[in-house]
Amino acid sequence: MLRAMAGEHFHEIKGYGSNELDSALRSVLKRGERVLWKGRPRVSKTFAPFLIWLFAIPWTGFSLVWVLGTWTMAHTNAPDDAGMQIAALIFPAFGLPFVFVGLCMMAAPLFAMGLPGRSLYAVTDMRVLRIAGGWKTSLRAIPAEHVIAVEARAKPDGNGTLVITHGHVEVRKPRMRHRPDAEDTSRFVVHHLPNVRDAARAIERLRLNSAASSLSAGSHKSE
Repeated sequence: MLRAMAGEHFHEIKGYGSNELDSALRSVLKRGERVLWKGRPRVSKTFAPFLIWLFAIPWTGFSLVWVLGTWTMAHTNAPDDAGMQIAALIFPAFGLPFVFVGLCMMAAPLFAMGLPGRSLYAVTDMRVLRIAGGWKTSLRAIPAEHVIAVEARAKPDGNGTLVITHGHVEVRKPRMRHRPDAEDTSRFVVHHLPNVRDAARAIERLRLNSAASSLSAGSHKSE
């Protein structure tokens, strides 16, 4: 298991495809771990991701004109000099990377619209989980003790954005209070999540239970 960000862990789940995310979730649960909430982001129905096409289409068109134009001119003139023959190959090839970049920009919105449907989010009584399908099915997990805060930005229909602040906060000793607490935190953001307030309540419950357990464990040690 690899550490991905502050308080976050990542590893690959083998044997499950994009259509088997619920089965993948069950396979990664620890013994006694219970699911408090789970859900998938809705596929965005807005045209905002396609605004990049205003730039991508002219870019790709110009790049294609360059490649085809230089190729046609080079082979129409049929240069006899060896150096000119090499140049006739180099000039069209120079535009190929730009064509590739343009095609990637045009494909990006289509990929982005389908990506939310290939992710499953879950809140258990131990951690926050994200299972993402694709070429490889992967798991990202935030342990309960690393959840610092949660925020739900909901629309009237209940759909919205979930923001989880997580990581490590090192509390200074009393004699070092003139220094600020050391923080190593990150934000985990999920867009277009249905019933986002239910997810936030489940995460807040997880955070409070973890804090209460830590407090209880600390009091037992001090006795």
